[in-house]
Amino acid sequence: MNSDLDRAISELERTSLELARSVSHRDPSFAGMIHARHEATLALRHCDLSAASPGHLARLRAVMLLGRQVERSIRKWRQTAVDEISTLGYQARMARAERNPTPAGAILDLKI
Repeated sequence: MNSDLDRAISELERTSLELARSVSHRDPSFAGMIHARHEATLALRHCDLSAASPGHLARLRAVMLLGRQVERSIRKWRQTAVDEISTLGYQARMARAERNPTPAGAILDLKI
């Protein structure tokens, strides 16, 4: 049983670290690592944690902490991307209004 638990924890650690690396380097392929980490989490659910040693539990605690940090990084990265897209959309609308002064655009007659 401990070998199954060791394998499950090792896979969860590996996928969590790979996901953390992908996110920290802003690698867009991190979505695939989210799926791999989810699969590792599902495998861990099939293990009997009542037989886990203090070492196993310490590893699990560390990898879960890493997972929470990665989730926060992903949320922050996503929000930054949404903010940048919103800013670009606003700038594009302003540029169109400047190029095409129509009655609707005349209200937005601003110099940037």
